[in-house]
Amino acid sequence: MTGDPHHLNIIRMRRLSTTTARAHIVVNENSYKIPKTYMEGPHVGICLSGTSQAHIDGALHNMPNWSRVISSAGFRLPSELHDDQGKGMLCGPVAGIVPSNTYPNNASIITGTNIDSHKVLFPSDTPQSDSVLAALQHSGCSILLSTPETNIRNLVSHQLSLVDTTIPKLSDPSDDLSPLTDAVHLLKDNPKKYDISYICLSDRFQHKYSELCEESAEFYGRLDLLLGELSKLNCTFAVTSDHGMNEKTNYNGQPRSINIQKILESIGVDFTVSFPIRDGEECHSLGSTALIKLQDFNDREKALKTLRDTPGLYTALGKEDFCRGLDLPQSLDADILVVGDQYSVFASEDGSFPAHSYPFRSHGSFEEQVVPFLMQSPSPLCTEYRTRLSKGKVRNYHLFDYLLNAEH
Repeated sequence: MTGDPHHLNIIRMRRLSTTTARAHIVVNENSYKIPKTYMEGPHVGICLSGTSQAHIDGALHNMPNWSRVISSAGFRLPSELHDDQGKGMLCGPVAGIVPSNTYPNNASIITGTNIDSHKVLFPSDTPQSDSVLAALQHSGCSILLSTPETNIRNLVSHQLSLVDTTIPKLSDPSDDLSPLTDAVHLLKDNPKKYDISYICLSDRFQHKYSELCEESAEFYGRLDLLLGELSKLNCTFAVTSDHGMNEKTNYNGQPRSINIQKILESIGVDFTVSFPIRDGEECHSLGSTALIKLQDFNDREKALKTLRDTPGLYTALGKEDFCRGLDLPQSLDADILVVGDQYSVFASEDGSFPAHSYPFRSHGSFEEQVVPFLMQSPSPLCTEYRTRLSKGKVRNYHLFDYLLNAEH
């Protein structure tokens, strides 16, 4: 694997037979049509990091553009609509990757694959699958990449030629909507310049604010205005999230934490534990997933039984089960995966947790796996893609599949 965009492993291009059809590429065994902005308008993929369905539900009264593409029955009913200008619209819930963390899900989105293929679990991991964005760049597309965080930027720029990629300097790094705001401004200034854009927001806001507070309604209202601007530019855009967010707090306002170390030490098990969520950010100090490597494999059944009986722990899985059930790579150096419930996180090695002036919110469990998905296009959308969404067969890493292939 190499970061050189001229050495992508699985990229093929083929011109379709008719003059009106678009050429396409094949990346990681998935086919993608190549967008041409001068013919169709910009294509924009957006990851609203940390956004759950509850965030959208709680702010929907302040989101007229999002509301316009969902049925009157509510957000959770997948629907395809056409407005009076004939724009194709699609909306519904989709599933992300578990562990429901930033890095594995963003790696899945940019490669169009599950974690078993790209093998990104920790922030320091490099994708082992090819990037859809890099393949599009290699085919001649101009790329706009906008994201606030260095670690995320390093991940989503996998295999891209940075010299040939527009990466705007954020106008206001303290504003978590700045990557989208700045990208919209660039698209407005020159709508024909960028064939495809990928915009990934930070989840710092969602770590701090609940879905029912006034700040959340204001934040998502501003987001909705930016989506309205994309609509005015005749953009095709698809929006999803890498993971949701939940409050992980006891009655006293402190994190509801489970100390795996003390639990296993109490039954005489020697082990090491790692936490996929940790990337140096304070808000990512505690999460709802942990991996355990046993010094003696014969201790596994005893450890599994003890962990499964622990209050607040949703499940503990042996390697054959978590690899098969969650599509995690067999190369993962762990014997047990533990996942907390909706309200629990796993404590650090010394049992401490950071001081917060707000209820502790985090992610990583199955409860943060389901995320929103929305698409709007100037053209009608294919029935096949509507049907897939309505049957629950869409994942957040199908973002570029929908963005590039769902239009008629």
